[in-house]
Amino acid sequence: MKRYNGDDAGAVAIIVAVCSVVFLLLAALVVDLGLAMEQRRDAQKAVDLAALAGGQELPDGSAAVDVAAAYLIDNGWGTDASGAAISKATLITQLTDGDTSNGEAVITSNTRLELTAPDRTVDFSFAPVGAVLGGDGASAATISARAVVEIRSLGGILPYQIPGGSTFGVQCLKSDSGKPGVECREKTTGNFGWLDLPRNPAGSSTGRVELNIRDGAQFIPSLIPNAETVLTDALNSPAGEIPCTATTPPGAILANYTLPADGYNCVDVEAGAFSNALREGLIGLSGKPTLRCKGRLVLPAPTLTSLKIGTCNISEDRFADYTTTATPDPANYMSWGPISADIVDDPRFGMAPVVASKELSGVSNQYPIVRFYGVYYKDLYDQALNVVTSGDGKQIQSVSAYVFPLSFIDGIRPNEGGTIEYIGGPKVPVLIE
Repeated sequence: MKRYNGDDAGAVAIIVAVCSVVFLLLAALVVDLGLAMEQRRDAQKAVDLAALAGGQELPDGSAAVDVAAAYLIDNGWGTDASGAAISKATLITQLTDGDTSNGEAVITSNTRLELTAPDRTVDFSFAPVGAVLGGDGASAATISARAVVEIRSLGGILPYQIPGGSTFGVQCLKSDSGKPGVECREKTTGNFGWLDLPRNPAGSSTGRVELNIRDGAQFIPSLIPNAETVLTDALNSPAGEIPCTATTPPGAILANYTLPADGYNCVDVEAGAFSNALREGLIGLSGKPTLRCKGRLVLPAPTLTSLKIGTCNISEDRFADYTTTATPDPANYMSWGPISADIVDDPRFGMAPVVASKELSGVSNQYPIVRFYGVYYKDLYDQALNVVTSGDGKQIQSVSAYVFPLSFIDGIRPNEGGTIEYIGGPKVPVLIE
């Protein structure tokens, strides 16, 4: 049989040429797509921050768009595709003309801003080579970015009334009486009263207080209209308070226990005793298996620093972790700020309504909400004012709490965790999309 002896000369050169084309196209893919992805990340970050900045101005829609446009101009949207400068006024016109192809800012509610930035173009460096070599290479990519921001409020609403004449600092909550002057071995004493916040089903007032301590308010209250004026009028009045009626103060919405709903701005202050409500709401030491260890401060599993009360693992006081000082001074609340926004994820944190009353009156009545303060549970106490860190917990009678302005909380939430629908007061802009 005759064997064919082919000439392989030049085969290597052909292989090298083919591989070079492949490598060149791969380089185009890696470099150009990498550039596009980096530009896409930068654009999205800029639009996120522009929306967050603009959202702070809500419900003033014009101011929100103005601030968002200014941020975009300073972060990549100051020129058009030809390189010509774009003024803020021009960009605002684009964002409000109803044409999403050139960007749009839509105020969908008093607390929500949807921002779509004008598309940007990223020029490719190597991809056109693909077209030269017979491929479908493109010379540029279009970058789009959109963000949705919602203004929310921090934390859950706890069922404690703070009189409008009270101050910040470490204060005291008591389980068996709403009367003021209860010592918690702190330099300040507390004058909190219980709030009977509505729930569905209504149940007993004691049961509502326990559930509202554990879970926070089921139906979210809001501020009375002209809250600061109402507070000033209450503090300057002969009685030192302004109770709510169906018609006063103007815009009053009484808490409804038959048909509860969000948006009430008057809350029922209870002067009576709620025995064991505090320990049951915070820990859950009831004999009922469905309620045991279901309290607000209970952790699903022990940690190195958690407390053990009864059979329940209790979260420890980590307030110092969120403040600028390692040992917060109970008597100097000004030294606590700024406070990290991470505090809102801590089960010891919540918000308490401030009502239009100089001090606790000892009379059950509905009062208008004029502010919200931050509350962070500190120490649990027994009747002899000893701090409870172990045992069966049945001796718990009171708890101290750090009370501070919500304006102390610094930072922007990356998601809705630890926040509720906006109820007035400090605004927390949250990225929804």
